[in-house]
Amino acid sequence: MGSLLQAIKPALDRLKKQSPGWVNIVAKENVKIGVERLRTEDPILTALYEEGDIDIVGAFYDIKSGKVSLIIET
Repeated sequence: MGSLLQAIKPALDRLKKQSPGWVNIVAKENVKIGVERLRTEDPILTALYEEGDIDIVGAFYDIKSGKVSLIIET
C-alpha cells in the first residue's frame, strides 16, 4: 500500500483542499500526472507523441456509474 500512496502523492500534493468529491478529484489528477509522465519520460513514446504518430490520453472509471470518461488535456 505504501508504494501505491507514494505513486499518487503528486496528485495529493496538487490538491490539498478537501471537498465532497476530493477522492475523484485526486484520482483524475493522478491520471493527468500519469499521462504527463508517459508523454515526457519514455523516449520512444515521447518521440511518437511529439511527431503526432500517437496520442496519449487518460481515462477515468467512475465506479458508481460504471462510466468511463476521457481526460484530454492540451
